[in-house]
Amino acid sequence: MKNNIMLSEQSEIERTLIEKPYLLEFMKKALAYTEEKIQLAVALLSELKKKGE
Repeated sequence: MKNNIMLSEQSEIERTLIEKPYLLEFMKKALAYTEEKIQLAVALLSELKKKGE
């Protein structure tokens, strides 16, 4: 069961990165973010999501 979930998550990630390749570059940069910068990014993304709904 765990492998199926991991494969499903992997497929979702692959599909997203194929559809939106710019996210890969963002994710690479985000790996070096401090906790404060991550919290800021999450807050900004949340606001963008609310505006898009």
